[in-house]
Amino acid sequence: MRLLIIVTLASSVIAGIAAYIVAYDRLCNCGYRGTAGRLALRAIPGPSLFFLGLGTMLTVSTGFFFR
Repeated sequence: MRLLIIVTLASSVIAGIAAYIVAYDRLCNCGYRGTAGRLALRAIPGPSLFFLGLGTMLTVSTGFFFR
């Protein structure tokens, strides 16, 4: 159970970092180098919350089915 929680949190953090990198790269290529960092921060919550919710549901359902 503890391993699932760690994997869930790690995947959430990795998804947020990946979303930031992709958004920053796309904004820099469009010429918004000065504000790319600020605007890329807005891309983090979506994927992070998705994988956090997915991992939470998997953790709860796995605990439910194994009992």
